Amino acid sequence: MPPAWNTHKIPIETASEPWKQFVGEACPHGRKLVLVDGTYIRNHFDSDFSQGGNGFRYRFIPRGEIWIDIDINPDEHAFIAFHECQEIERMRSGLSYDRAHDQSKRLEDAFRHQLLKDHPMPKKQPKLRGKTRTLASKYIAEEMETKKYPRSQAIAIGISRARSKVKKTTRQKRIQAIIDKHL
Repeated sequence: MPPAWNTHKIPIETASEPWKQFVGEACPHGRKLVLVDGTYIRNHFDSDFSQGGNGFRYRFIPRGEIWIDIDINPDEHAFIAFHECQEIERMRSGLSYDRAHDQSKRLEDAFRHQLLKDHPMPKKQPKLRGKTRTLASKYIAEEMETKKYPRSQAIAIGISRARSKVKKTTRQKRIQAIIDKHL
């Protein structure tokens, strides 16, 4: 069973960067939870950034912060924050990133299973339409094929990837329409 874990409220800060947003919560060890534009992070800092990160893994993240990709389904934020918090504590105690990550992943899985046992999630899938639905089917299949994540997490990641892709494509189309209009 995973250790008890709750965030606590802190004053919301204003970030100077447009791709970064403080949420007004901190992990039990006092690290601030921050939502970031994952695409921006991958394009400007590190292409390996996925779902979340911390300053012990990525040098560009301040050590007092835990970053979570804003495009990840909000239902996943607590699990990602939990994982990163556990990873930090293990790295602080001297473990390598790989060992800390593996241990944190096992704790995250236990945390998920315990939470689902205590509070079963509804069977209802999120409503997806059009291109998002098509991409989600493709991405979910890809995630499940890797057998890297449990089924529920593979589904959440696939849906998140699809939403992110559609959002990015829509944003690019809007920008192109503005450019075309003014040229």
